[in-house]
Amino acid sequence: MSDITTDFIKATNRILAKVAAILTHVEVIEGDVKSIREHSVEPSNKPATDSHASDPDKQPNTPTSSGAGHVLNTDQAKGKKYSSGDKPESSLRRLVKRWEKQIQKPAFQIEVAAVIGLVFYTYQTCRTNDLTQKNLEFTRNSIAARVVIGDWDFASPVRPDDKIIVHALFTNIGHSPAAYGLETMSFRGTSMPDGDIPLSLPQLNSTMEPNIPLSQSIVDQQVASEEFIYGIPHLNQLSSNLATHHLEPPLPRPTVFFVGRLVYESFGVQTERQFCFYMVYVDEPYSKGITKPKSDPRFIFVNCPKWNKTIN
Repeated sequence: MSDITTDFIKATNRILAKVAAILTHVEVIEGDVKSIREHSVEPSNKPATDSHASDPDKQPNTPTSSGAGHVLNTDQAKGKKYSSGDKPESSLRRLVKRWEKQIQKPAFQIEVAAVIGLVFYTYQTCRTNDLTQKNLEFTRNSIAARVVIGDWDFASPVRPDDKIIVHALFTNIGHSPAAYGLETMSFRGTSMPDGDIPLSLPQLNSTMEPNIPLSQSIVDQQVASEEFIYGIPHLNQLSSNLATHHLEPPLPRPTVFFVGRLVYESFGVQTERQFCFYMVYVDEPYSKGITKPKSDPRFIFVNCPKWNKTIN
């Protein structure tokens, strides 16, 4: 890539030099055109001065008949007309001859051929760079790491006097290892706090090999009491957002929110995945077509209205 870039810079400099030479020729042409205009604009008849107009003795005699004097004046006018037309014609002819001589010079022909060749070479170089970049991106996307998150489940059935723990399998389905970091948290409440996700950017301190699933867990730090478990809201108690048509907080009673921030890097490209969900009871009429946790199918997980996105 460095050799291609160097050739591209050299070719660009040569093109600039040739363009400067062409501009010089254009300036010469402008000077010739200006000269033609100056020679073509000449006064044909000068008006008489005031003194001559007022003195009848000094005024020229005007023939009144169709004699020789009239013919002579006509020929003289024609002679002036022809002479005034010769100058722009001869100047234009000189300009054409000058360009004919310039075009016939081998040096000028070589310069024109060189400019055309440099333009073509620059086009081919740019096209080659684009193709090379696309090939690199295709190769990187084909073998780079890609981490997917499986379905979340409870580590054990939800019961009193125990912590609520959820886990999922993180799998690198790419063809290269990925350096990754993960930050998670949980909190109880009826709504979500304002602002961005309340987790710092993880450090890339672990390695995920291709096609080897890793189990990642999020733990509710408080022990679940029987009263808290009983008060977790039901799915049919959620309010629907008119803008998104999704069931969203606020909730009538507290539940557990699980939040995570995953960052992984492969081939110099860093990807971030944010995820957030909360648990509610699912009633039988609403359970059709819904994926339930296998460890405790009384509950389901609902995605939060924010903090669910992928950033490349």
